[in-house]
Amino acid sequence: MTPAQPPLLAGRSTADYDRILVAPVMTSGACIAWGCIVRLLPDLRELDAVAAITTVTAVVGIIAIITTLVFGLLYSRRRSAEASAGYTLVHGFRQDLPQLDPTTGMVVRPAGEPFLTRDQRRELFGRKR
Repeated sequence: MTPAQPPLLAGRSTADYDRILVAPVMTSGACIAWGCIVRLLPDLRELDAVAAITTVTAVVGIIAIITTLVFGLLYSRRRSAEASAGYTLVHGFRQDLPQLDPTTGMVVRPAGEPFLTRDQRRELFGRKR
């Protein structure tokens, strides 16, 4: 890694929004899955507890979808701001810009170089799971 040429912008980065978006996206998916299960199994719909759970799930799902849309918009705007500042933190985005480490601001892929492979990303950033 080499020192960053453009300094990182202040505030939340695209890497921060990536982490934030995991929960509402997963919640939305779980709520949609529950809705499909209830829809496909008509006998479940007749149970009062299932009706109550389905109502709560629908409300939570709507909130999760709205949250996903809002943070997705913020992510998109931040990605554009970072590109305007002359760098990217997002793998696979704008090969013409240097890719920086979101924590240190060090250059992990110079501008114009091929995108990092999975093995290179694991070596640089470690496993996230």
